[in-house]
Amino acid sequence: MHEISAFALPGIPEVESGDSISKLILDALNSNQIALSSGDILAVTSKIVSKAEGRFFPESEYNDLLEAETARVVATSGTGERQTRIVESRLGIVAAAAGIDRSNAPEGQILGLPLDPDASAATIRKELENALKIDLGVIITDTVGRAWRVGQTDIVIGASGVQLLVDMTGEMDANGRELVVTAPAVGDELAAMADLVKAKSGNTPVAVIRGMDLLLDSDAEGAKSLLRERKQDMFSHGAKEAYQAGVLQETIYAEPFDWQVIVLGRGGGKSRINVDPILQNELADAFALDTVTAFLQASRIESVSLLTTSEALAGRAKALGAGAVIADAALDMNAQILEALKEIPQETPVIVVVGDLPQVQVADITAALELASFNARSVLADRAGTGTTLLAAKIPLSLVPEFGTGSFKAHQESGFVPIQLPETSRLRDDIDTLDDLRRNLRGLGAHSMAVLPDEFID
Repeated sequence: MHEISAFALPGIPEVESGDSISKLILDALNSNQIALSSGDILAVTSKIVSKAEGRFFPESEYNDLLEAETARVVATSGTGERQTRIVESRLGIVAAAAGIDRSNAPEGQILGLPLDPDASAATIRKELENALKIDLGVIITDTVGRAWRVGQTDIVIGASGVQLLVDMTGEMDANGRELVVTAPAVGDELAAMADLVKAKSGNTPVAVIRGMDLLLDSDAEGAKSLLRERKQDMFSHGAKEAYQAGVLQETIYAEPFDWQVIVLGRGGGKSRINVDPILQNELADAFALDTVTAFLQASRIESVSLLTTSEALAGRAKALGAGAVIADAALDMNAQILEALKEIPQETPVIVVVGDLPQVQVADITAALELASFNARSVLADRAGTGTTLLAAKIPLSLVPEFGTGSFKAHQESGFVPIQLPETSRLRDDIDTLDDLRRNLRGLGAHSMAVLPDEFID
């Protein structure tokens, strides 16, 4: 009879940046007089690996870290501080908040996942094998939720020397039937088993699994072998996001793509804000430059160009790393946009965004791009629900703009699909009035803050 056992390794102290995980494990083995055997598999909680790698961040940087860790947004629910965002992280793992954790982190800090969990597992394994002169496997585990199921369990996010997937295709079951798609994710089963003995609050972040030496394979793939390719994923989006695409008979694109962005600048004209004309112009230019800056910082952006009639403003945009298109001042805005779209390759998806969004954040942009990727053409309404702040199209020449009074309704009636962002999204807050400006003061970009008189700030 095949027996499997697991036990937690006591004696691992609080881990600090720069610590060697393998040394901490060796010290704990020695102090507890525990000997590992060839074929043992160690399950190491990702938190202590993150701590050793110095993956601490101030809690105030949560949104910035989430953006950096996010490859694409899968689903969102709730609004404001209660919003939950399920994302595919840079590691390919789909999880809430990209695995960012507040638990077991110092007060006021958060923890990101290890930079390369497979590499971290390989380092721990190599150092332990060299010290003990035995063959071992190492898995790094993290806790995630599951679709369709309540509660959480541990899975493998990094591994070395362990076969994580057993392909039984072609074998026969007990009744002589051929197995067609059976492939047990034994790596995740080991992680869940180890979690039972480690205990979340037991201060035992390492477990030893014994009796699964048949899984040891020095050439085995790491945890990336358990990631499903997106084109094979039938559930690659949340229910709300999939419904938006499905009910409108639009295609959900399996692979992410990059956008070209055109920011509408008012250089040479005036902001709509009723202040001194000189300040109006300065604010209009600053708003456009802050909008450009935010889009330059976002992921899934191939290029950002400012559409403006002002050579001076175009030069300032270029200094930020953006492109610039000098528009014909004799044309209205919609005609200027159509002329600019002719210069964009037709295989490149394009976004046109108003240039008075100086408070917009990268997280707002990321969420909008993900939703826009569902549809051939998309539109985002402003806060009032009557104007338009963003248009998107997979084919540039299919983006026919109708900016002006009642533009959101006009765009919707011409076939643009509305995208729904949380009420907190700053991508909906174009600044047209003094009240708009005062309401968004705390989030204004650096260019706007630089020209804003003191009486607005105090």
